[in-house]
Amino acid sequence: MIATTEVGLRAPELAFEALAPRPLSTPVRMGIQEHRALFGPMPLDLRPLVQALAATGLGGYGGAGVAAIRKWESAARDGAGGIAVANAAEGEPASAKDAAIWQTRPHLVLDGLEAAAVAIGAAESVVWVHGGDRETVHAIERAVGERGPGLVPVRVVHGPDRYVSGEHSAIVRALRGGAAVPRFRPTGARSWVGGAPVLVNNSETLARVALLARTGLAGHREAALVTVVDAGVRRVREVDAGDRYGDLRGASSPAAALVGGYGGRWHDWRELAERPLLGAQAPELGAGVVALLPEGVCGVCETARIADWMAAESARSCGPCRFGLPELADALDVLAARGRAGRAPARIGTLADLVDGRGACAHPDGVARMVRSALRVFGDDVTAHRAGRCLARTQASVLPLPRHGRAR
Repeated sequence: MIATTEVGLRAPELAFEALAPRPLSTPVRMGIQEHRALFGPMPLDLRPLVQALAATGLGGYGGAGVAAIRKWESAARDGAGGIAVANAAEGEPASAKDAAIWQTRPHLVLDGLEAAAVAIGAAESVVWVHGGDRETVHAIERAVGERGPGLVPVRVVHGPDRYVSGEHSAIVRALRGGAAVPRFRPTGARSWVGGAPVLVNNSETLARVALLARTGLAGHREAALVTVVDAGVRRVREVDAGDRYGDLRGASSPAAALVGGYGGRWHDWRELAERPLLGAQAPELGAGVVALLPEGVCGVCETARIADWMAAESARSCGPCRFGLPELADALDVLAARGRAGRAPARIGTLADLVDGRGACAHPDGVARMVRSALRVFGDDVTAHRAGRCLARTQASVLPLPRHGRAR
């Protein structure tokens, strides 16, 4: 069964609408007094925490998979006076886990942020959030106001409501006065180039840092928040080691699932259901999203919609984003339209190869990965579309996407 422990990152499962950050159920929010009563104070000596971070390899909850200790050590080596950042920008339309954390356990994230700032000698801390996520913005600003002056000053920065503006190098560039778009591929654990370090950690990572500081290695457990997209609702659940994908299934009968978000991979549900959610043998969770595709819905059409939206959300700062992704989306549109699509799969594969690994950031890589997996998983649908048919029983779209796309 899925864990629903109260002494964790959140109260039992939260449900959100397809796109709105406002939850369908009332969040059980912890104010500062309840937080301190339940979790107790953060330890003043951070050395045991740093040792525990190294031992557990904690991190990667934002999708990049880089352990927190590697980022912290890189920032510390580059000297004091930098910025520690809690990344609360949920550009992934299918995700709601950042919203769930901030609307239920905000002080865990702020505890972890303060620990990170102290550990690297930061001059200030920042919570980076999409300005349009009003519910989350309100929760963040309320929590920051409850705490009063801390060891390191905290400010809330509203970023633009774009998919790529939550990427770590985009945050670094914006905080240094530039546009909130990624412009380079960070190497290793460093998300900054020159100057004082800008340490960016995902909100869930920082919340788990705060838990680890209190429990130590003895109380540490492998767990992660997952947003399950099913029947037009996003449900944020906490999963533990031993849980399997089949435990996430709701009332619907999935045919496939998109794991890791819109830059992740499609999987056949029959192959996925018995696989573990966490651990070395588990598929990569990436942004912590498992989007279920019900039987009777066309995987080719859903993939085409996602690719079109992702092309519109690129930084447009390199060839693969400006030209490659739109061409790839166009090729998928041709296949989805079931007209003159005989050579479309080969062209789609070629275009995916051309954009993969050649962009200024990893955005094109994620789209290519998602598209390639679709060609493999939805082979029957691809064959039918090439012949001018669609096997779907409904043309309804089920995966959440904002109502905008590329200019035609």
